[in-house]
Amino acid sequence: MALWRMFITVTILVSMFCVGVLAAGDIQEGSLSIQSEILSVQSRVVGLPLSGMVASYFGDETINIHVTAANGEDFVLGIESKDSVISTFAITELVNPDVDVYMDESTLTDLVSGKDIKYLLGVHLANGAIEYTAHGFLNKIKYAIVVSRVRA
Repeated sequence: MALWRMFITVTILVSMFCVGVLAAGDIQEGSLSIQSEILSVQSRVVGLPLSGMVASYFGDETINIHVTAANGEDFVLGIESKDSVISTFAITELVNPDVDVYMDESTLTDLVSGKDIKYLLGVHLANGAIEYTAHGFLNKIKYAIVVSRVRA
């Protein structure tokens, strides 16, 4: 379960970090609202330690989450962990990511405000609302395993 939470977290700013940094609730669509939410939790996310299997799978990871906002504009959320601690959580594209994740704002809002994140993630992966590109052979294997568990 923690692995799925982290994938969501990681993959979707999602679940805004395993510890529920972005609480489900009144996240409104619109590029400005989502970006404001990200900025408001940024200081609470940076420095969060990862533990257990999450740390072993995602302890040193660079992720870019590409979001197409409701108004058609795109923005990128960069998330990076080093030594099992979240070191970057910002609206910026990071260089040499381990994975790039693509979704629209309504999918992101659905995931962040949903109750059964694993189920929603599986649905959105299956219907193509969430796509990802893992970079490097080992990352392709790692994310294929994680995604297959989420879809199960």
